[in-house]
Parts: sequence; structure tokens; C-alpha cells
Amino acid sequence: MADEQNLDGTGNQAPEGQAAAGATQTPGWLAQLPDTYKGNEAFTGFKTVGDFAADYLALKGKAAELEGKVTDTIPKLPENATDEQKAAYYAALGRPETPDKYELAKPDLPDGLPYDEAVESWFRGTAHALGLTQEQAGKLFAAYNDLTKQAFTTQEAARTKAYADGVEALKKEWGPEGYPANVEVMRRAVEQFGGPDFKAFMDESGLGNNPIIIKTFVAIGKSMGEDSSLTAARPGAQPATPGMHYEIVDVKPPT
Repeated sequence: MADEQNLDGTGNQAPEGQAAAGATQTPGWLAQLPDTYKGNEAFTGFKTVGDFAADYLALKGKAAELEGKVTDTIPKLPENATDEQKAAYYAALGRPETPDKYELAKPDLPDGLPYDEAVESWFRGTAHALGLTQEQAGKLFAAYNDLTKQAFTTQEAARTKAYADGVEALKKEWGPEGYPANVEVMRRAVEQFGGPDFKAFMDESGLGNNPIIIKTFVAIGKSMGEDSSLTAARPGAQPATPGMHYEIVDVKPPT
């Protein structure tokens, strides 16, 4: 019966090494493999051992490439990640080891806006707790300082304009003689009732140049009878200054 399997369609013996018509030949190199591998489809598709070797080398190269990519990949944190896992994850992203390791450039601030070391310390701690990288923290710190400078500049411009407008209104209301006299009344009232701490607060806050504050202290001085003694020059009296804040000493009343 085994010999019959080698017959061709006419009953003649098929040539040696040639399968019967319609049959699939098994590559001869598979005979070198263990029996458990000879029928494996992973090998039967290759006609020669050279074909198999070429495919193997191509796959090995792709595997090495993928391995390199996986090595440089940061895995996703699990939902219930521990502090140690989070620390390792943030370190892999580029977070410094401790908050003080962040390199933060101090901004060039305008006059009147001091640098706040406490804010920088808070920022460092917050950035580290959020897992920010050096690059992220540096850019965010710069953006924060830019916003702070813009807000300060806008506020100062508004305060300067409000003061200028208020002083101009007082000059028109009190006239060229009444304005310096009333300002002197205010100054003496502040000297008598305010004290050094109050004057420092008024200067630092800018309220010393606020027309409403000026008129209030003028009213206080007049209620104490100061206006009658100030309308005439007195020996040793200090010159009238238009407001408590000495930045406006040079402001002159309208002529």
C-alpha cells in the first residue's frame, strides 16, 4: 500500500523525490528538526533553511528596536500607587530630587516691588508635590512673575493717575491760595494725631496722597482751629507740602 502512494495518475511509478500531482511537498531541511517541530507552521512556510535564517534575523532586529523603545518608556502609574512608586515615576519624568534642586531664575522687578522669598519657597514645595519637571517649573515660575509685574505696573499706573486727578480737583476746589494752606492744615493734623507709625503706613500704602484722606485731615485740623493759625506764615513753620507722601513735595499749586 505504501508503494501505491508513489504512483502517478496512470499507475506508473512517480519519479524519485517528486510528490504525486496535487500533493504539497515538505521542505527537506525540516528533517533536521526534532519531530515535535517538523509539522509546525512556523517552520513549514520556509522552503530553505536560508529563508528561515533571513526571517529570523529580521525579526530579531525588530525585537531589539522595540526593546530599546520600551526601555525608554515611562510606565503608567497604577491607580493606587504608593509614595515610592510616585517618586520613581516623577523622577523618571525629570522632577528634581528635592524642592531646593529646582533652578528658578529670579525676575527683574520694577522699583517698589520687592522679591518675596516666601513665595519662591512656597512655589518650590508646590511644584515638587505636583511632580513638575525642571523645565515645567522654570517656565511656570517665569510666567507667574511676569503676571505679578504686569499687575503691579497696572496698579501703580492707576494709583498715579487717581492721585494726579484728585490733586488737580483739589487745586481747582481750593484755589491757588487755599490749596497749600489746606495741605499744611492736613500735615499738622497728621503730625499731632497720627504719629510716626501711622504716617509710615499712609506713605507705604499710598493713602497719604489720596484726596479723600487729605480732605478728611483738613476737616480734622479745621475742627481743632488749626486753619486760623496756618493761613499766615509763622516763624520756623515748615513749608506746605501737597500731601503726606514726600514724592509730591515738588507739586506746585496753580497760579
